Amino acid sequence: MKRISEFTCRAFLLVVLCAVLSCSRSCSGSSVRSMGPVSSPDSIPAVVLQESLRYVASRMGAQFRRDSVRFDRARSLAHPILPPDFVRLHPDLASLPWFRMCFRFSVPESPWVDGNMEFFVDGRGHLLPDTHVDGIPDCVHQPSECVFPIDEAEAFRLAKEAGLEEGLRPWKASFHWLRVGDKDLISGTYVWDVSNTRDVSLTREGGDAIVIDANSGKVVYAHMGWGALFSR
Repeated sequence: MKRISEFTCRAFLLVVLCAVLSCSRSCSGSSVRSMGPVSSPDSIPAVVLQESLRYVASRMGAQFRRDSVRFDRARSLAHPILPPDFVRLHPDLASLPWFRMCFRFSVPESPWVDGNMEFFVDGRGHLLPDTHVDGIPDCVHQPSECVFPIDEAEAFRLAKEAGLEEGLRPWKASFHWLRVGDKDLISGTYVWDVSNTRDVSLTREGGDAIVIDANSGKVVYAHMGWGALFSR
């Protein structure tokens, strides 16, 4: 059998971790017990939270982190046992618990900014290797990533300028984090996703979308078709 590529391994590990997190929230008790009992958010050690906040500050700056980032205790999760497939590639972490750390990101002077931050750490608060970091812009090296001059109205204007058609219904817009790519586990940016509705039937809706960088106003993707199917 051919050796699995490093990229494939990383993607597989992320899927495994996310699957375990999803299982701990919604699977049957027997499935959860097979991975060890899931602890409550209140049991996340102070050192893990402190180290996680330091990591966020290392990318966003200490003052901006204090002003704009809040720990999301309800969504954060502690788990005592790492998945076996992860341990096989990282045996030095086998004895450590792991944590899903979640934070909310908002900017008082830009009330349309409402983002979720999420990453995985070990029992020392260190990032787990080969896992994604979502929602944390690198403002230390790119200060413009923490400046958000594009509100929803401006996003609509830019989408119209870029050629988005009116459609059958009012446009919808969402503000969210967009990963740069699967190979880069950390980089990304916040965007506005503006979409119209061109097709409506009893079983399907569809339309186009334009994704706009929320910092610069540049079009990231244009005319990406979307569709949704409905059961009758």
